[in-house]
Amino acid sequence: MLVIWRGWGWIVPVFLFVPLVIVEIVIERIAGDENLYQAQMWPKILGAGIGAVLVALLGYYFNWVRRPQLVRESKPAPSHHFFFVPMEYWSVIWLAFFGYLLLSGERS
Repeated sequence: MLVIWRGWGWIVPVFLFVPLVIVEIVIERIAGDENLYQAQMWPKILGAGIGAVLVALLGYYFNWVRRPQLVRESKPAPSHHFFFVPMEYWSVIWLAFFGYLLLSGERS
């Protein structure tokens, strides 16, 4: 698969999947039960939510907070995209995709 990004867009998948792994490790260490993450839905929802918030904040910062400084200098403002979609929109896409996976998994 060809991965296309611009600017800091490459960091989107990192910040979406790493919180899932971190939440799994922390929950299993705190609870002492290695099957808790797989058996329960709330740790997965927590990890996906943390990832979505991180991507939304980073995308907003890179595409909107730093942008006015560069526009004043008459340079083209950089855009930070992943697969031609601005970083901050990936948080909504991620939550919709993850919600679909969770809901379709419950019905099976």
